[in-house]
Formats: sequence, C-alpha cells, structure tokens
Amino acid sequence: MGRAKSQLVIRSITTPGNYDYINNFVLDEDGTISVQMDFGGYMLASYARDAASNNEEYPMFGVPVGPHTNGVLHDHVVGYKVDLDIAGTSNSFQTTSIKYGTYEEATGKTKPAYISYNGIKYAENIIHPTELGVHAKDYDGYAVINEEALNAWGVPRGYEIVPLSTTARQVLPDDHPLMAAGGWMKHNIMVTVRKDEEELATVPSNFNIGVPTPERYNMDAFLNSEPIVKQDLVTWITVGRQHYPKAEAVAVVSTVGVGSSHPP
Repeated sequence: MGRAKSQLVIRSITTPGNYDYINNFVLDEDGTISVQMDFGGYMLASYARDAASNNEEYPMFGVPVGPHTNGVLHDHVVGYKVDLDIAGTSNSFQTTSIKYGTYEEATGKTKPAYISYNGIKYAENIIHPTELGVHAKDYDGYAVINEEALNAWGVPRGYEIVPLSTTARQVLPDDHPLMAAGGWMKHNIMVTVRKDEEELATVPSNFNIGVPTPERYNMDAFLNSEPIVKQDLVTWITVGRQHYPKAEAVAVVSTVGVGSSHPP
C-alpha cells in the first residue's frame, strides 16, 4: 500500500534572445531539492549555402535543418549559487570515490578470517581543505556536510549534490573572448567561503562579454585557496550541455535540458 507523492514546483521562465529557459525548482517531502532547466524557443541558426551533401563544413560547425539554414553548434550553460547552511554555518565539502581493492587497501587492517574473497568495493571519502573547483566526473559523490552535527546513527548531516544531466567540462580556452566573464563555466561545482562581496559568479550584462572583468564578478578570483573546513560555504553549481542541433528541433526546440539534485 503506497501513498500519493506531493511536490512543490516553483517555476520561472526567462527569454534571452531566441530561447526560452524554463527553470523548475522541485521540493519533495523527503527534503530533496531538484533543479531542472528545460530549453524552448527557436534554435540558434545561421545561413547555410548548401545542404549537407554539398557542404564542406558539415558536420564540423553545425547541421543543416532547413533550406539554407544551419543549426549552429553552441553551448547552454546555467549557473546556480547555492548557500547551504547545514545545522549552522560550520560546514565542510566532502567528495566520495567508489573504488575496488583488497580489504587491506580499503581499511589498512588485516583481512578477517570470515572474509573468504579478498576483493571488495568501497567508498573513499575526502574532506577538502581549501577552495576548489571540480568536474561532474572527477568523483562519484559530492556533499556539503556538518561534521559535528550527527544523526541518530552517527552520520554527519548534509546535502548531497548530484549533477543529473550535464557535460563534463567547458572546452573554451581561457583566452577566448567569452571566458573573460566565464570563469564560472570551467567547473561543475566550485566551493568558496561565503563573502558579501562575492555576490555573483559573472557580470550581470551581456555587454561585458569579452572585456576585462572586475574581481567581484570573476569566479577565477573567488577560488584563491582559502580554508573551507568548518566554514560558512557557498557552492557554485554549473550544469549545461553542448547543443549540437538536429532537424527534429525545428520549429521549436524541445529536446534539450539539464539539471541537478540536492538530496538530504
């Protein structure tokens, strides 16, 4: 016998240029917070002289999607500033790697006699000492925890960060014009000490693209190796994907989306 599941969905829609960005924050009864960004609107396109069969630039830069219309290869990248205070502001950032090895490698102790096969899968947890940026595939798990606030079974309370759908990394080099204000796109998860002056991960205007970026809007400047153990932390979460267009996305884009989840 089950029970009906209830969710609170907070939705906002923004329309920068040709795309509609549909942002959903889904709050579950068990404390899970899921974030899903879907994209609608009209595809970013350019003029195509010929069809794919007679186009020397296909498929490097995009895909023909109509008569003399090329769907251009581009990115959709979304950044979230997440300030999780787990039982107060004395928090730490933990990563988990799932490994395979011997009992001795996993525990540093001699294998008990009752374990017949000396091969085991185990989790290696690391509390990171200083500010850092990581990619979605660097580790198998990410969490903001309070090492001193334990649950009834002695486990630190916290929130796990789960990238649900995202590319592994941004491929643009640091000297690309877009990256002057794009330090926030270099990592999927960045962890910094909370500061009032570090309010936004990037400049609040497209007109600043390609020009020098003040430190208060420069994610590269935020990551300056400050201690993050038992500190008031901010996690900057970036999800996105490379959008390599397909003909099915004409006339309205409905096949692209990214997201992340924050289960307790």
